[in-house]
Amino acid sequence: MNNIDVKFGGYHKEFAILTPENYEKLPAYMQEKRIKKLQIKDDSYGWNRDYMPSLKSFDFIDELFVFWTGIDDISEIQCLHNLKKLYLDNGDKTKIDFSNFPFLEVLLSWDRKNIETAWDIPFLKELKLYGLKKKQYKEGESLKSLLSLDLRSTAVEDLSFLAQCKNLSKLCLYYMKQLKDISFLKNLEQLEYLSIEGNKIENFSVVSFLGNLKKCSLDSRIATADSNDFIHLKKLESFGLFGNNQLLKVSKEVRELLKIDKN
Repeated sequence: MNNIDVKFGGYHKEFAILTPENYEKLPAYMQEKRIKKLQIKDDSYGWNRDYMPSLKSFDFIDELFVFWTGIDDISEIQCLHNLKKLYLDNGDKTKIDFSNFPFLEVLLSWDRKNIETAWDIPFLKELKLYGLKKKQYKEGESLKSLLSLDLRSTAVEDLSFLAQCKNLSKLCLYYMKQLKDISFLKNLEQLEYLSIEGNKIENFSVVSFLGNLKKCSLDSRIATADSNDFIHLKKLESFGLFGNNQLLKVSKEVRELLKIDKN
């Protein structure tokens, strides 16, 4: 297809970037090239308008990245019923109805209107939620299917409901401002990757229950640890304790005993 300027964004440059100039021809171009990933973003080369255009002609895409648009109403994305992966910031004022995406498997979003309903998305495999308020954490249908969960920048104190994530293999809890109790971890027997940052966590001994762990990174300024809690985790390939000198000492001991290279 001639006379169309298409650039690509994303970490691996695989997202076709929507612009006012290529809007009319981009759907046909993407279908011809079998491209199903679209980026809508306001930058020097992007959708630099204050409104979201009709996206009905893009109903074939299965991956959408909407960041830093400065647009209040992005409800037009809800016509994209074939989406499998959706990435959102929180710069708009739209209440998204996630039931419009029956095939959704991956969701990344910052705090936004109605984000608590993300926990109700069935068949979700990967969920990344950043900056949520305490009241936005709850039990939901997605806990049964989640394989990967990433929560960041929150003052939530109680994550005990995550004990229901029986199939979870990867868990990241970053910048946990108020989290103290991580006893729910003992129920997550399928975990292979665990990373936690929380300066109110006092003890990481519960990790001793996670016999399938391959990669583990734990960080707290006040926590204590004992090497005996970790040296029986024979599948560990990467291990690190951070936050204070006692944790660093135990971390070194465990790596030496399990013959794990420093990471």
